[in-house]
Order: sequence, then C-alpha cells, then structure tokens
Amino acid sequence: MARVHRVIARFHVLVLLVSLGCAGGGGSPDVIGDSSSGEDLDLVLNEVVASPLFASVDWVEIHNLSDADGSLEGWSIRDDSDGHVHLLGADDVIAAHGFLVISDFSSPGGDGFGLGDADSVRLFDPSGSGIDTLQWSDGECPLGRAWGRAPGGGEAVGMLAIPTPGAENSDFAISLIGGPIRINEVVATPVGDASDWIELFNSSDESVSVEGWVISDKPTQPRSAWATLPAITLEAGEHRVLTRPDDFGFGLGGADEVHLVTDADMVADSLRWSQGQAPVAASFGRVPDGEGVGDTLAPPSPGQSNVQELGFAPGDVIVTEFLSNPVATSDADGEWIELFNTTEQEIDLGGWILADGDKGLHVIGGGDALVIAGGDHLVLCRSGDVSSNGDVVPADVHGDALPLANAGDSLELRVAGALIDSVVFEASSWGVQPGQAHALDPEAHAAELNDDPANWCPADTPWSGGDSGSPGEMNPSCASGDPIATP
Repeated sequence: MARVHRVIARFHVLVLLVSLGCAGGGGSPDVIGDSSSGEDLDLVLNEVVASPLFASVDWVEIHNLSDADGSLEGWSIRDDSDGHVHLLGADDVIAAHGFLVISDFSSPGGDGFGLGDADSVRLFDPSGSGIDTLQWSDGECPLGRAWGRAPGGGEAVGMLAIPTPGAENSDFAISLIGGPIRINEVVATPVGDASDWIELFNSSDESVSVEGWVISDKPTQPRSAWATLPAITLEAGEHRVLTRPDDFGFGLGGADEVHLVTDADMVADSLRWSQGQAPVAASFGRVPDGEGVGDTLAPPSPGQSNVQELGFAPGDVIVTEFLSNPVATSDADGEWIELFNTTEQEIDLGGWILADGDKGLHVIGGGDALVIAGGDHLVLCRSGDVSSNGDVVPADVHGDALPLANAGDSLELRVAGALIDSVVFEASSWGVQPGQAHALDPEAHAAELNDDPANWCPADTPWSGGDSGSPGEMNPSCASGDPIATP
C-alpha cells in the first residue's frame, strides 16, 4: 500500500508582527508562529500494532530518516477519523535516524482513540499538513502482528514478521501463520457432561515442542492468565487433544475464539467461530487438517483427521407425527415425536439435533449411534416408561429437554447446524383435539410438503395406550379431503 503523502518537514521561526492602531500609533506584536531547532526532519510512520497481546496497548512508531534530532511538539496523529486527534508535546523528541513509539492516544487537548482491525494512522505537522499515512485492511494487522514499512523506512508496506517497537523493522511476514502447529478443531458445546476440547495439529514433517506455549480465548488478558500447555512434543502429522479442565480452565462459547502463542510470545495460530458454527454434537475445525478458516464438522473427530462429508439433504429425514397434548397420561409422560427416513439408505441420527424452537433441544442418541433404516420410522418419547407413557416404545428418550406446547409449537431437525426439516403447528387451526396426534398424510412425505398444514390431520386411529395415533407405523391417509400439494 503506497504512502499517501510525505514531505520534508522544516521547523522554522515564523514571526509576524501586526501593528495595532492608525498611523503614528503603537502596540505590542503578536507572535502567531512557533520556533524549533531549525533543522530539517524527514519523518515517516514506520510501524503500528492495532491488536496487541497480553493486556498491552495499541502503538504507533515514527521513524526519523534525517541526520538531526528534533522535537515533535505541535505535531499530531490521527486515525481514519479527523475527529480523533492525538497531540504531541515537548517531551516527544526523536533522535536522528531514531524511533519514537507512541502508545497513549489520550493527550491533553486531544480526543483519544484506539486502532481498529481495518484502520489508518496519519501524521500531521504543526501547520496541519498531512505528512504520512499507514493504512491496513481487515486481516492485515491481526492479533500480535505489526503492519509497517520495509526496513529502512521504505515505500513498501505490509505485515511484518515480528513487532519491533523502537527498533528497525523486521522483514515482511511470509505467512499469517506463525508456525506449523495449528488449532485444528474445537468442541465448544459438548453433549451432556462431556468437556470442551481443543485439538492441535502439527502440519510439518518435523517434531515440534510446545513447552512454554500458552493458549486462551481472551487475548488481551495478561500472559499469566493464559493456560500453559503441557511440556509435550507433537510429532510430524500428530493430532493432540487438550481437554478442559485438565489442560485449560476456560470455557468455550457458542461464538468464541482461541489463540495459541509460543514461548517467544509469537501468535502461532488463531481460530474463530460465530454463533451456530459449533453447535451441540458437532465441532468446528479445518478441512483438510491445518488449512482454511474452519467449518462445522459432524461428527467431531478428536485425535483424527477432520472430514466434512455430511451427505444429507433437506428432507432426507422428516417429522411425520407427534402427540403434544395426551389425555391418557400427563404431558411429561405421554408426549412423543415420530421421524421418517425418506431415503432408501440407513442414516445414523446419532448426534443430530431435534429442537423445540428456541426453548429446548435434544441430541438424538446422546451423541451415540442411532440408525434409522431407509423408509422406516423412529419414535422419540418424553418418557421411556412404556407403562406410563401411553404404551409407546421409544428408540430414544428426550425427557424434559424438549417439551411441546399444547396450543402450538415448532420442531427443527438439524445435523452439524444444517436444517434438514422443520414443522410449525397451531393446534386450533389444525383442528387437533386433546388426545389426538398430529399426523402427516403418507402422500406428503417430503420436507416441502410437511410445511403445509393442509397435509396434516388429526390422528383418528386408537392406540393401545388410550390416545389416538400410530407411533412407529405408517399414518393412514388424511380423511379431510384436502388436496395434497405437489412438489
């Protein structure tokens, strides 16, 4: 990125005398300029750190290319907003060919500011003329890295290999990655009582020791608050899983980040994910190992190579029947949900998510394998006790994690965050009475068809437990006469 503007800044005395009054009158002169050493200064903005590590602060470095020392009193620094001004004072002196690091942008008379992920820094002389600019885009000045000029204050700018405040700049960074050890996969929303975990991967063909390295999800906290890795060596191509609380004490969130820093305080790698990218029973990781910015993976593969082959499409498994308001037994005992595999292939539903809008969710099978055959049904019950749940034999029990509202509710079926099917129902408009299941017409077994209330009807087949429905069996055709939509 080329420098926007740079000039030779000359400190000089400018004294303007203005006579007050008419001819023959007298008065005192006003001095409206300022004086300096009178030497020529050739200044450049040389280096910035906009996202520092370990509770430190943003900083900017000015480099003096000239042969003279000089005071920068009256000069100013701004970011990309003209309203953000930091004024330099009499104590801001720069030596010939020296460097001046400024890390506090809250000067008296200034407005104060911080540097952003995509921002710029501008240098102005006492007259308000723009002297130099450093500008960077998002990702060009990441955590713990510096953005600046080639050694010697040259015109070329880029990400530097290491920050060097107050000293000659390092060469440009070859890669954003600080080394061969990558944060390869994380589980931030484990199933049940399982723990969060982080997987490291050695992408090189040589062994690497991580003794003295630290890891955290809060990069601005002091280094002492980071988790120190065990004194281990990762062999070439090895995956190593770190678990909480054995290897780190912090918890991972649904939207979070993890940073790995070497014993030399260099950022080795970072991994970030947004809400929904690391859902229950899935992980977030790089595919192939060590590459890319990460994606949702299912199932998780701790200690093994990452794969992303869901192989499922919306409508492969759909909701075909459910009882939300039993009368033969209580809601807590008698509610059930029926799923149907519309394909001809077996599908392992273990780890899939069945959610009740935003009120609750259930990990099918508890994360363990639970296979549904092609063209077959699978029933999930709120209670697994056949003697009290209305005589329904469940393949899985969701308990109180997924209660269904009698008046109306919604159901979503997801795998690795991808929506496979959803149903939104309202008991009154659907004509369903207490003790009747909501049943999908067998001619409407498709994801786009079970969205239409016209394809559902109240179940009228008596069940042995006392309510009406056909859990685990093909539903009878709806008798309402409503036409079935076509895809």
